[in-house]
Amino acid sequence: MNIAFYAPMKSPNHPVPSGDRLMGRLLFAVLREIVGEANVSLASEFRSYSSQPDNMKLKENRSEAHEVADATFARWQQ
Repeated sequence: MNIAFYAPMKSPNHPVPSGDRLMGRLLFAVLREIVGEANVSLASEFRSYSSQPDNMKLKENRSEAHEVADATFARWQQ
């Protein structure tokens, strides 16, 4: 079984400490422990979180998310 891990709020690799980053790191570590290190990968560093409601930012995020998803699926199909 292969697992692609994605944390939309903040990547486990993000440089700024936070509860979101810590939770991502812990979940990622547990999955690697259970499934095996070679079978768990970080799907993307893309951060879809927006601190304020903003329609323009939402549209930008949606567009970027589609690009990231397309690139990720293409990479997995290889």
